[in-house]
Amino acid sequence: MPKEFDWPVMRDTMRALAHDSMQPLGIVSSSLALLKEKYPNSKLDRLYKELHLAIDAIREVHINFGEFRRADEQPSELELKRTIVQYRKQLAEADKKLFSVFDGFKVFHDQHKQELRSKTEKEINNLFYGEREYKSQFSSKWLGKKMPVRLKQQNMHKFLDWFLKQKFVDRDGNAVKIEFWGKDVGEATFDGKLLYRSLHNLVTDSLSHTPGRPIYISLNREKGKIMIGVTNEGPNLKKHEIKKIGKVRFTRAMHDPKRGYGKISSRLITEAMGGKFKVDNSHFGPRLSMTFPVAKSKSPTPVRRRRAA
Repeated sequence: MPKEFDWPVMRDTMRALAHDSMQPLGIVSSSLALLKEKYPNSKLDRLYKELHLAIDAIREVHINFGEFRRADEQPSELELKRTIVQYRKQLAEADKKLFSVFDGFKVFHDQHKQELRSKTEKEINNLFYGEREYKSQFSSKWLGKKMPVRLKQQNMHKFLDWFLKQKFVDRDGNAVKIEFWGKDVGEATFDGKLLYRSLHNLVTDSLSHTPGRPIYISLNREKGKIMIGVTNEGPNLKKHEIKKIGKVRFTRAMHDPKRGYGKISSRLITEAMGGKFKVDNSHFGPRLSMTFPVAKSKSPTPVRRRRAA
């Protein structure tokens, strides 16, 4: 267990991990639902039911852990270690059920590969994508450990251009318009998967507050830093709200135990990549932003001169 993680940070990290893990599982679930519509089969129906039982089991483990330790408790390092071991063991058991569904689908896919590929290639690719994302970022082995970060110099504008091609819908299933303001600002050093997770959290959080209205993503560069901002047209945040958002679980729907962790996750991810998370108001409405240092220009490779013969 990393000694530098005190209990509040460890708790928030694991709860944020629990929150984010539902996104790739949602991709798997929706892909399998579309698949069985296009390719009716009793085995796919059974796998879909087993998938949701497994997802419910994973969600239940996370919820139970949230109740296991209250926010004001400060356990010793030994107590914390025991808690994490117990949590990881329970999640590993739930993961087994999920991975069993993945294995079952792979067997089914191998048996019907040619016919499936001709009708449902997109759904199959998305399903396998969701499986890979869950296993690589959210399975039980990551609990209680530092967030794995793979930093790389990348063009931020190209990343956002790709991100904006994703489809976002509100809670009623209606498409959400996302407007982009910005231009090519050069390269920054970031982890593409983690930045996607963080930005996805901020966008889905914004659209939940202002359903039916557009979301604005801005990209700016100034003073050697690159800033991505996500803005919605909701009422401006109050000072006490600005102080809480991203630092503690906070949502205007505090009665819902599943909500309020996405912004904590975005802050933790941003900081893990060496950036800064900021909450303020714009002239449109609330704005949540991530700021990263501009990537240092690479030194040219020295030319080696050949010695004269």
